[in-house]
Amino acid sequence: VFITKDNTLEIKQVSALEFRSSFTEFPRKYLTAGNEIYWFLIDFGETDLSVSELWYVRFGYYDDITLYFLQNDTLAFRKAGVMNKDKSAGVRDITYIPFRAEELIENRFIFVKVRQITRKNSLAVPTFRNGETVEYVSDFVSRFFFNTQMPYFFFIGGMLLMFFYFIGFYFMYKDRLFIWYSLYLFSLILFIGTRTYYIWQLLQSTFPVFGYLFYETIQVGINIFYLIFA
Repeated sequence: VFITKDNTLEIKQVSALEFRSSFTEFPRKYLTAGNEIYWFLIDFGETDLSVSELWYVRFGYYDDITLYFLQNDTLAFRKAGVMNKDKSAGVRDITYIPFRAEELIENRFIFVKVRQITRKNSLAVPTFRNGETVEYVSDFVSRFFFNTQMPYFFFIGGMLLMFFYFIGFYFMYKDRLFIWYSLYLFSLILFIGTRTYYIWQLLQSTFPVFGYLFYETIQVGINIFYLIFA
């Protein structure tokens, strides 16, 4: 990976042979910054890509991702990312970017430019899967994935019961403290609810700006309602 604040760098400069020494090993822990640009150099030289016609590189939920590849002996690109409204054809799950073996630069490389502006995020190593695996994952829900989502649904169900329980107390005793506590519980429901996979995916893919603002403001609301009640 090559980390820089120079936004004037272009793919022709970055992909040049003499520029390769600027890339370093991937850092173990690194938080992104809004004024930084992250260039990834992905080497498939020792990977057998002949087992599948279509492959996908998967990244974290970054704001803007540009993957560069070779097409008709010229450099082309595909766009993806949470805040990118002009995603290229074939991009799946916001950050699954397709490529083929014949599109590799020098028959082994892919270059990727990443920007993360809205909030800090951990810089993660990209992974890749063949097209058949991506199709399978999108069509079926594994038992492991189902189990990871169950705590969210149990929590939401329990909080909903408590929410209606304290709303009932308000109508019985006319004490506004029950309303504030109910609002606190409802804020928790909204906060945890948006962390479930399908709702989070909907927000990220359809309303990325709203999803970001909602996630930041709902945490403030939770603390405000709790302080008023306490």
